[in-house]
Amino acid sequence: LNVVTDVEWLNYIHERSTSPSTIELKENIEKAILLKLKDIKELNSEKAIQKLNYRTELYLNIIKDFTSKRNLCDELQSLFNNGDWEALHNKAHSLKSNSAYMGAYELSEVSSQFELSLDEGKQDRKLLNNICSTVKSIQEQLNLIYPENKQNTRINFSVSELKNILNQMIPLLECCNFAVDELLEPLNDLCRGTQYEQSAIAIIDNVNDFEHEQATRLSKELLKQFDTIQP
Repeated sequence: LNVVTDVEWLNYIHERSTSPSTIELKENIEKAILLKLKDIKELNSEKAIQKLNYRTELYLNIIKDFTSKRNLCDELQSLFNNGDWEALHNKAHSLKSNSAYMGAYELSEVSSQFELSLDEGKQDRKLLNNICSTVKSIQEQLNLIYPENKQNTRINFSVSELKNILNQMIPLLECCNFAVDELLEPLNDLCRGTQYEQSAIAIIDNVNDFEHEQATRLSKELLKQFDTIQP
């Protein structure tokens, strides 16, 4: 199967079907993707999956999320140039954690060194450049597996649907249930282009950074806005 078709099928199957035949196909597609990930020298996917208690689907979601952060290096460089050290420190901390979950252990180590240098009041441009070089290398290779989706289908917004998604997310977030990942894309699609887009992005970013407590707080705050609003 073509790689793009593999990924599209993986998403389709995951959302719509649980029959034995499609589950088997899904597993075969996951295996094909994992084989391609093994070719990326900066990733140790086998070790990372082992550390995630062999939750392969969770690992692939983490990888796909990293691929979507196409402006990460530009954001890091911009924060450095603007002297926004606190925001840069937070980004470095998240990158350190996410890289470790991905199996990009060298990237995680360099990010840790950069975070420590910021703690000590040092602004090491060389370390940042090393980080960006590695990030770009990984993303370029991942983009061959997860090419950017150019389609941007607009979904009609409704308060009732957003409340429904948030009410499903909150109990999952409160118990750190990774099933919440399945609701991130619908949340993003529903809020895109609305006044709630930035709130949704903040929630999604916190979930992806495994900051479930913060994501829970933001979800409850957003839900509270609709207490007096009719669907």
